Amino acid sequence: MNHRSVLFLVIFSLIAVLSLGSVALADTPPQGGTLVVALRSDAINFDPPFIQDASTSGIAFQIFEHLIGREHDGSYGPRLAESWDISDDAMVYTLYLRQGVKFHDGTDFNAAAAKFHFERVKDPETGSHMGETYRRTIAEIETPDDYTIRFVLHEPNAAFIDEVIIQNTGYVASPTAVETYGEDAAFNPVGTGPFKFVSWVPDTRVELVRNEDYWDGPPNIAGVTYRPIPEAATQLTELRTGRLHIMTTVPVEQMATLENDPNVVLVGEPDFNTRYLVFDLANPLFEDVRVRQAMSYAIDVEELVDIFLEGVAEPAKGQLPNYSFYHKADVYTYPYDPDKALELLADAGWNPGTDGLLRNEAGETFQFTLMSPSGRYTKDRELNEGVHYQLRELGFDVNLEVLEFATLVENLQTSNFDLGYIGMMQRTGDPTAHLDLMYASAGWANWGGYVNERVDELLEAGKRTGDIDERMAVYFEAQDLIAAEAPTIPIMNEFYLLAYRAEVKNFEFSVSRTSDYTQLWIEQ
Repeated sequence: MNHRSVLFLVIFSLIAVLSLGSVALADTPPQGGTLVVALRSDAINFDPPFIQDASTSGIAFQIFEHLIGREHDGSYGPRLAESWDISDDAMVYTLYLRQGVKFHDGTDFNAAAAKFHFERVKDPETGSHMGETYRRTIAEIETPDDYTIRFVLHEPNAAFIDEVIIQNTGYVASPTAVETYGEDAAFNPVGTGPFKFVSWVPDTRVELVRNEDYWDGPPNIAGVTYRPIPEAATQLTELRTGRLHIMTTVPVEQMATLENDPNVVLVGEPDFNTRYLVFDLANPLFEDVRVRQAMSYAIDVEELVDIFLEGVAEPAKGQLPNYSFYHKADVYTYPYDPDKALELLADAGWNPGTDGLLRNEAGETFQFTLMSPSGRYTKDRELNEGVHYQLRELGFDVNLEVLEFATLVENLQTSNFDLGYIGMMQRTGDPTAHLDLMYASAGWANWGGYVNERVDELLEAGKRTGDIDERMAVYFEAQDLIAAEAPTIPIMNEFYLLAYRAEVKNFEFSVSRTSDYTQLWIEQ
């Protein structure tokens, strides 16, 4: 049995152990104690209309709540809405809200508060990255009574819950707090969740305290402290010495050691996390599809994943996560083929010079910058050093720039990049959470500016029908079109992997939802 097989067995056997272990609950879990959780990168902005990154979203999950949530098995479940109705034509979504819920500032959660929140995201003046999606999707928001909210859509949308309600922008914030803090709401989040915001010291910690008045009963622990620790080795040291309860960046080379440590529990599952390289399509270098295809052939994805992420990721097989129900198994995946890459580059006017660098007829080198985060994703810097080496070997005059994650995101948002390494982290494999965001013309994560009218038509058609076969057909066609035009280079599907201290009891691990800390406790 090879090393990869051993690691897979370790991961999946641990899932089984965890599931069995969480059944035996104490009659009265001990109260108190502060859970310390590592972040791969610092938070960025806690105002829900602007939350885009996984670190901020994970913290926001404890502070805010959605109207509808996702359960551990991936199904929808009640949150601030106790129940909901969907019209037969999928044009009207009516949600019946939970009564007696208070925001952390003592104000009432009701239909008016929910409407305020969604109208705010929809308002162009707010400037939310999801504003266009809301405007394109929602025709009207009605509140027939104090605890009913009705979304009337412009057209049928079978994916409305995934596309709007469960997105980060669906976290409902206190209208009073938003109006009081204004732009400073980014640093003063006020929700209805099980934990209240206390403080945020950038690059150091975020502190939350138990919400004693939480509608579903206060959590067992007294609070949560998040610490941004980009370096996996530092997270590991902090975990093993007990200064950290949960680490989120597990060093691949330390998995076997962690598995044998009686003070640590290692868990993981295949996930819907995609990692990819995105081209700035406004850059003249990347306008020619032959160049993008050539670069796809020039990168040996299989080798890079084997070297740097053996056992914790799989090479991506297209733009949708490999485990998505709608993933097209035979979608074209560019194999490593440097000869094919050089052939395409020659057709596009780029040939190796005497120095080995690719040059055009004017003698200019194919010069650009590859941007990578460090510590945001598992082995991201190391993997991109490998990409950099492989591209240089073929003759690209490429520079590698390693950036803080927030800086990388800012560069992507402002089109201040050539080629960037980024990820999409979702709790569902539904195409609306991936293809719509990354490849629709108006998708907020369409960093490269990809535009294909047929793809837009297909993605819209996929939302208008609830028929599985019809959705499958349109999403299969969309995947084929996107793969052929290569606006991105899919690299891998990273598993959801973490380790935590054994004294943390009743921790429920799931790839379908953000970690819920309300029922766990810390054994003193």
